Amino acid sequence: MGNQEVKANAFAQGLMDGDFFTSLAKKPSTKFDVLLARATKYINMEDAQASKRERRGEKRKENKDEGPSKKLKTDFKDKKPAWQRVKAVYTPLTVPITQAFTAVEG
Repeated sequence: MGNQEVKANAFAQGLMDGDFFTSLAKKPSTKFDVLLARATKYINMEDAQASKRERRGEKRKENKDEGPSKKLKTDFKDKKPAWQRVKAVYTPLTVPITQAFTAVEG
């Protein structure tokens, strides 16, 4: 086993599960230089994806600030009907409840 193979195996063993690890599992490389070139390609891909996600996040923030959100348009769906929203207000009792029940029953 050559020096290149030892480096490549050590590098592959230290990887976390992800796209690059899956790629190496499917098509292993015994040369460290080839492995580094592939790693560089995956790093560039991940950076491009991250910047794209960041740009999309900024656009969403801009759109959110520009106008009313969708939540406001569908707000009426979350509300209860008027008869369920009105809370009953009762006059507090001035006599014990047992005395009130006796008066109603009797």
